[in-house]
Amino acid sequence: MPNYMGTIPHPDVRDFQRKRVYDAEELCSFWTTPQVLSLKEVKELVKLISTTFGIPIPNLITEGHNLIPTAYATPTEIVLPFPICLSTPFICHEMSHVVNYRLGPVDHHGPSFSSTYLRIVKMFMGTDSFIELRKAFDTTKVRYDFNVEFVVGIEEGVDKRNVVC
Repeated sequence: MPNYMGTIPHPDVRDFQRKRVYDAEELCSFWTTPQVLSLKEVKELVKLISTTFGIPIPNLITEGHNLIPTAYATPTEIVLPFPICLSTPFICHEMSHVVNYRLGPVDHHGPSFSSTYLRIVKMFMGTDSFIELRKAFDTTKVRYDFNVEFVVGIEEGVDKRNVVC
């Protein structure tokens, strides 16, 4: 039986840091007390993230998979089967998969996904959550693709290439 749900691109790519990402999330306070959103708020957040990254809005499914009831994402759907999954941290995590699957390079929980996840947390959960997740990633040795502070600085309108440290 595969270790993934749904139809994902490149299922043969080894998901080498999935456990590290999950371990990092357990270190973040925003994962310990997530607030359940209304279905309308969930749909709005999914649409906003999709629009921000220029990808089609995935189908939202709030029932579980027949074999294993778990949250997961594919390029075209986001599955959030439990009330706790209807929270911003879950949505940001699963939408990072959707964005990664759509824009690539596809690596499931690898450096490309982790970079996307950091950006989405920064944009939709704020700087404090971003910093907390980045530190947790560093603690659990999750690799990401770029200098996140530089990229986030550019997104905020600050070109850090000209900043003297």
